[in-house]
Amino acid sequence: MYGGLSASLRLANGEDVCPGRGGMPDNRVMDEREAMRRWVETWKLAGPELEAIRRKETREADNVQVLAILEAAFNHALRTLPPRATSGLVELHEWLAKLPR
Repeated sequence: MYGGLSASLRLANGEDVCPGRGGMPDNRVMDEREAMRRWVETWKLAGPELEAIRRKETREADNVQVLAILEAAFNHALRTLPPRATSGLVELHEWLAKLPR
C-alpha cells in the first residue's frame, strides 16, 4: 500500500522514514507530525485568548506605577554606563550612504 511513496521518504538527517518495514511508515514520524499538528492547533486556539488577556492588561495597567518601576532602571543606567561620544546618527548616515541606490 505505501511501498512506492514511502520508499523514497527520508528525514531531514537523511534517515529512512521506513527502514526495514516493508514500506510501512515509521510510527515515530507519524507521532512527530501529530505532535506538531496538535501544537499548531493549540496555539491557534490560544492566540485569541492570549490577545484578549494582553489587551485587558494593557487597558488596566497603572502607567504611573510602571513609570516608577522603569525609573529605577533608567537611573541605574545613567549612573553606571559611560556617556557616549555621539548618538550614532553620524555613523548611521555613513552606513546608509554606502548602500546602493
